[in-house]
Amino acid sequence: MSGPCSPVGTFRRGSPIRRLIVAAAGFPAIVLFAIAASMSSANALSLEQRRALDLSEYRVTDPDRSYFDVDARRRLLAETRSPVLHEAIEQVTKDAPGCKTVEQIPIIDFKLRMPAYYSNHDEWREAIKPLFAYEDAISALAAASLAIDESYYGHCLIEVLARWADADALSQFHYNSDDRQAWYNIEDMMFTTALAYSVVRGRLPDVESQERKIDAWLNRISRNHISIEGGSQSCCNNHFYRRALHATMIGILTSDDDLFRFGVSAIYSAVSELTADGTLPREFRRGKLAVHYQNYAVLYLVYIAQLIERQGYPAFDLEIGGHTLADAVDRAISMQVAPQEVKIKGVTAQDLHFMDDGQYLSWGEVWLSHFDDPRIERRVASFRPVFNRSAGGYATLYFYNPGSDADGDIRQKKKMDGEGD
Repeated sequence: MSGPCSPVGTFRRGSPIRRLIVAAAGFPAIVLFAIAASMSSANALSLEQRRALDLSEYRVTDPDRSYFDVDARRRLLAETRSPVLHEAIEQVTKDAPGCKTVEQIPIIDFKLRMPAYYSNHDEWREAIKPLFAYEDAISALAAASLAIDESYYGHCLIEVLARWADADALSQFHYNSDDRQAWYNIEDMMFTTALAYSVVRGRLPDVESQERKIDAWLNRISRNHISIEGGSQSCCNNHFYRRALHATMIGILTSDDDLFRFGVSAIYSAVSELTADGTLPREFRRGKLAVHYQNYAVLYLVYIAQLIERQGYPAFDLEIGGHTLADAVDRAISMQVAPQEVKIKGVTAQDLHFMDDGQYLSWGEVWLSHFDDPRIERRVASFRPVFNRSAGGYATLYFYNPGSDADGDIRQKKKMDGEGD
């Protein structure tokens, strides 16, 4: 059944709930703070409006719920005949590190400072290597605990995180208005850690004391990180959504309703901001990178919405000013299908380098687990199994819905035939 005001495709769940005040069977009424009825949908909530949102009805309902159903997924992987999922399992088997290898990754227990990504990219690429090594390893341990050996890889992940917790890692970083790179990279590591940890937390014997230590550490560093509000753009753009992702996951893990609501506020802010065609204006300001940053923002927003849904609230269906998150998703994929139609004054062409990198489409696997959209399916299928070292890890392994035993053959045929988007 198609959604009443979204062109993203067929909604498997039926007609979405699309109201500023959401009230449905099983869900509490969520009241948005008094925003003037005449407010333009192209205006993001200000910091003051965000703080004033009455989100008291949003509470963590189950701290042991990961961003996907871990137990159900483990059962599916054990019996699946899907070539796509078998390929995803093979990828994890290849990537899974030994515990001693992971323990050799240097702990960031010092005040991190990073070269700027855009203005000093070569130095940044070198400096980021140990951070990426950590993210790769933590994500792989979580996936391997699901698909290969829960005891070995799960215990390894807990042991590694307990060591980082003992060192109070990621708690110090350089930040000022002209130098935010370390702040940005720390947020990446934090949601990597939280998402991976959620796959094993509460599922292993004899690790309760370590988990209490990890919980306290994650809560402390998440609160510390979001205490910095950022500048006029990073307060409210994709970097806000990135901070909101770690806050949402860590809020759930530690039963911290305030952190959880910080994540909920990101969905309210983003949907409030959408223009008539679903554009996120703060990302559109990136000029030749507008297509990239619309997609980049959607990447984090979809994962936040998934986490909120897993706690029992209809984040995908929340409507504000006639818009839902589906409009931002539709705009993101439409831009990728027809980038030549993105018109920005002074910009002759979009920088589309990200479209060759499957990590930027990990959100698509999450979306497709809820909604049908042939355009998203075509984009994601060409990269399966999809992996994003930080935002969602092994997305195909966790979210892909096998349609038939021949799905992998169909996908390979599309590649061989050179079928485009």
